Amino acid sequence: MYSGNQWIDSKGNWLAKCCVIRRVRVSPQSGDDTFPYKTKAEQRRRVALSENFTEADLKAMPELNPPSLMPAGNVGTPVSVFLQLQ
Repeated sequence: MYSGNQWIDSKGNWLAKCCVIRRVRVSPQSGDDTFPYKTKAEQRRRVALSENFTEADLKAMPELNPPSLMPAGNVGTPVSVFLQLQ
């Protein structure tokens, strides 16, 4: 429903960027072609160089790890949870 559509800002203006949704495949952590250590530059890099991700990569993604303030994430947390914080 959202993939490929342009984003709209709070004023109703179309933004130049489009929403991209892709299936993520988890590759095995151990293998002949995988090296378990990363340089500091590789650890800071936020853009994936390939379409293969390990479980550690997925667990490190902020999109999949909502803060404790939002127990069910941005969309799934009911408004009542936020109202109780006031």
